[in-house]
Amino acid sequence: FSLKTHLSYERINFESGHNSSINYDPNAEGDDHSNEFDLTMASPIGFLKSNISVERTNDGITSPTDLIVDLNNSHQITNLDGGLSALAQIFQYANFSTTLELGGGVQYLGNIKNDLYQFTTSDGFNSKSAMITEDQNELNNIRPYAFAGLQTAYQWSLKNQIQVQYQFKQDLQNIYEGGDFSTRLNRQQISLSYKRNF
Repeated sequence: FSLKTHLSYERINFESGHNSSINYDPNAEGDDHSNEFDLTMASPIGFLKSNISVERTNDGITSPTDLIVDLNNSHQITNLDGGLSALAQIFQYANFSTTLELGGGVQYLGNIKNDLYQFTTSDGFNSKSAMITEDQNELNNIRPYAFAGLQTAYQWSLKNQIQVQYQFKQDLQNIYEGGDFSTRLNRQQISLSYKRNF
């Protein structure tokens, strides 16, 4: 048996999409034949707010028109992760060994960055500017988690060893919870490492 502690820094990037219905009114246009809209969008970790500008390119549209806009967002999360685990060797044959790892830890959400990088709309209209005006709220920045892992190693000398490791981490608390919606994360890691003793 052995004990292991770890501290890690993670940067996670992911994307999400959202469709919204808007009512475009040509009578409320500015000089550039466009309207601005404030939209609330859903993401996997809560709701965020945005402002978009839509330009009318079809002069034949003179009355209020319902449009569907397709919005594409990118998200970046920065985490600090610390934990403690116990390891037990459960199999050994010749130069091969397998070790089971069980433990827990705490993850801190240090920063989140959102970007509305693209949106499209109906024919006769053109996408102009887009920006995020408010990031997600009601996030649980500090979340405990449990994890389990399995490591297989091959040691061909006293000083040299190669390892393959799989680890599954499950949050014990939702990262987002609001109304009828919630999100709970799990993470899987596969790694290949080389170890040399001196």
